[in-house]
Amino acid sequence: MNKSVQRSNELFEILRGVRKDIANERQIPAYLVFNDATLEEMSSSRPTTEEALLDVSGVGEMKISQYGDRFIKAIIGFVKEKAAQGEKIKGATHLVTFEHFKEGKSPEQISKARNLNIVT
Repeated sequence: MNKSVQRSNELFEILRGVRKDIANERQIPAYLVFNDATLEEMSSSRPTTEEALLDVSGVGEMKISQYGDRFIKAIIGFVKEKAAQGEKIKGATHLVTFEHFKEGKSPEQISKARNLNIVT
């Protein structure tokens, strides 16, 4: 199995866990939160904003307002964890850079720490 598929499967399982927690809290069947196809699309596209999450099939305004934050936080956590482990993850670079920024580092310090050109 290639790494991309393995990461996608790993994120899918994390998202299933989030879905299960929400379903248990609300005492509803898990598929009413999101179905597997929606979770699969989330795990491959890795939306990190509400706007990006709205592009996922099966996600609407109501579901975003009810529990979109929990799925977004799970996706961001996964991406940041993988990036911290040194894996190249699509969509991770801006999250890692933003974390450095929130720590108070200057753009010059961030570019040096990340071995990136300041323009990047």
